[in-house]
Amino acid sequence: MRPLWAHQVQAIKAGLALRDLGLFFEMGTGKTRTMIEILRRKYAEKGQLRKTLILAPVIVCENWKQEFKMYSKVPQGEIVVLTKSGSKRVSEFITAAGEDLSKAKIIVTNYESMQMEDLYKLFMLWNPDIMVCDESQRLKNPDSKRAKAVMHLADLTQHNYILTGSPILNSAMDAYMQFRVLDRGETFGKNFFAFRNSYFSDANAGFKSKQAYFPKWE
Repeated sequence: MRPLWAHQVQAIKAGLALRDLGLFFEMGTGKTRTMIEILRRKYAEKGQLRKTLILAPVIVCENWKQEFKMYSKVPQGEIVVLTKSGSKRVSEFITAAGEDLSKAKIIVTNYESMQMEDLYKLFMLWNPDIMVCDESQRLKNPDSKRAKAVMHLADLTQHNYILTGSPILNSAMDAYMQFRVLDRGETFGKNFFAFRNSYFSDANAGFKSKQAYFPKWE
């Protein structure tokens, strides 16, 4: 197994010291392994597996399971990848979590699951201890139903983690919803418009007939 890089060791230490953490690693710098190393230690602290929900693009969901196999001793049967049709996801999740939704598992699924009403309700009842949002820039739009669903779930967890090499795609405002999910509003508050008015200026403020426009960070 390849030794950890210095930046990974530093991130793992931060992950153990802090309640929540954002890993803004560029592609190829090992953010998935770093996250798994943090999770391993979080499980060791409790002496058991913890309810863990990992949200990721569908193309990398299976990769998460393989990386757990490479970098942890978590039995593969404890890691459940949900990427099938909606009804099958529901049945597979209930099988994994138990009829009473009390079992601790590592559930890996894509962001689209957050818009599957029946499955999302089960996730809320399962009440994960830990949530990981891979490629968290997918949550950048505060108006999207997906981002709002993830936010409500994140408010219930004990630990949240966001992973991305591209947190800002269009505007610095992209950061708001990702941090709202990460720390439940501790950094930028719980209201997007209050955040926007605090950190951005309206480029059209002097033109009453113009629609408000917030292009720059202050």
